[in-house]
Amino acid sequence: GSSSVLVSALALALPPLACGLLASLPIIGLTGAWVQHRHGGTEAVVVFARGYVAGLLAKAAFCALFAELLLRLTWPLALALAAISAVLSGALLGLWTRAGAWRALRWP
Repeated sequence: GSSSVLVSALALALPPLACGLLASLPIIGLTGAWVQHRHGGTEAVVVFARGYVAGLLAKAAFCALFAELLLRLTWPLALALAAISAVLSGALLGLWTRAGAWRALRWP
């Protein structure tokens, strides 16, 4: 949305690290949590947040691997391998959350 347009416009003036930090702001997550709360209440937000965290971990796997592979491979191959790692990470985290592993993370 508009945050993507803003970060893209700022990318011309800011150094790469600053753009990466701006791109990782949880603007979409905040909006998603608000919509889930309005339509499903607190429990819907909890489920949303768990899925959001799993997605962030998959995104981190993608970014870390892409950054490392880009130094060694052509960018299309690095991108493809990093995308595969993100899909696999997301799938494994999805299986983990469906298996009830999140219960271990609840506050007493």
